[in-house]
Amino acid sequence: MRIIRLSAVYVTVALAGCMVLGAGAGRAAASRTSHPDSATPRPANAIGSRSPAAPGSGRIWALNSGLILSVPRRPAAGVPVVAEYADNRQTVRGKYLEAWRPAGHGRIGLVSNPGLCLNVPGTAYVSHIGLDLARCNGSQRERFAFTSPSGHTPVYFIHLRGRRSLCLDIPGLDPGQPWNSYGDSVVTARCSEIAGEAWSTIDLDPFGGGGVAASVLLARETAASAGTPVRAGSVVRYQRFTNHLGQYWEVSAVSDGDRIAWAFSPVADTALCLTAGAPAASGSHLILQSCRGAPDQQFLTIYRSSARTIWGPAGFWILTADARY
Repeated sequence: MRIIRLSAVYVTVALAGCMVLGAGAGRAAASRTSHPDSATPRPANAIGSRSPAAPGSGRIWALNSGLILSVPRRPAAGVPVVAEYADNRQTVRGKYLEAWRPAGHGRIGLVSNPGLCLNVPGTAYVSHIGLDLARCNGSQRERFAFTSPSGHTPVYFIHLRGRRSLCLDIPGLDPGQPWNSYGDSVVTARCSEIAGEAWSTIDLDPFGGGGVAASVLLARETAASAGTPVRAGSVVRYQRFTNHLGQYWEVSAVSDGDRIAWAFSPVADTALCLTAGAPAASGSHLILQSCRGAPDQQFLTIYRSSARTIWGPAGFWILTADARY
C-alpha cells in the first residue's frame, strides 16, 4: 500500500477534524510534482466511471493487500480456506487453485474442483469460525450473499445467508503490512466495513500490477475519512485511523495534455471525488461531490523526501490545481 502523508503546511486540520485548505507555497513549488501511485493517466471525463463490481469466475482479492481467497494445498473436503499471495504455479490440470466460480443459489465453488464449495463448518452461526471446503450439497452453510457500499465501487462484502450480520473476514488484516496475514484463516466476523472484509474481483494492490490503487491519506495517526455512508456533500474529516473502508481512496491520474494531476475518490463510491470548491479559499472544507473532471477536483503533489513509511520515503504534499493552497 502506498501511503500518502499530508503535511500540515498545505492541508491543515481544523479543530472539528475537517479536512481544510491551508496556504500553499506558490506556483514555483508545483513544478516539483510527483506521482503518489503508479496509476495510468486517463481523460478527465472518465473519472469515477467505474461500473459496480460483480463477483464472477476468477480470483477473489482482499482489499489493497495482494492477498487472495485460497487453499493451502490440493483441494479436498475439510481443507481450510486461507489468505495467500497469488501464485500462478499452484495449479491442478492447468486451473488455478485460488480461482472461484458462482455455483448457483449463492454458492461459491472452486474452479479446479467443481464439486467443492466454500463452506461454514459447524452447526452455529457465530463469529471467528474458519471457513473450509465441503462437497457442494446445497446446504444453507454453503450459501452467501454479496453487497456493495455503492453502485460505483470495485469492492464488495460477502455475507452469510444464514446470518446476514456475519461477513467473511481476514482478522487483523493491515493492508500496509499484508505479510502478517499471509496464511491466516478466512473467518466469519460481525460485518463492520473494515478493510479485512472488503473483497474485489481485481487486485487493488498498487504494487500488484492491477492498475488500480487503494491508498490511505494519513496525517500522523489520523486519516482522511469519507464517512459512513459515503454520500455527495459530505465533509471529509480527519479521524483516528481504524482501517475502515471509508478511509481508503482511489488515486487516479488525470491528464489534460500538458500535465498530470490527481483525483481522489473514496473506494466505497468512486463516482464521488474530493473537491476543494470554487473559488478555493484558505480554511475551506474539502467535500465530496460527483466527479466531473473540474479543476477543483484535481490536485498536484510534491514529493517530500523527509517523510517515511514502512516502504521508506513516500510522503507527499497535496496542493490544489493552481498550487495556491
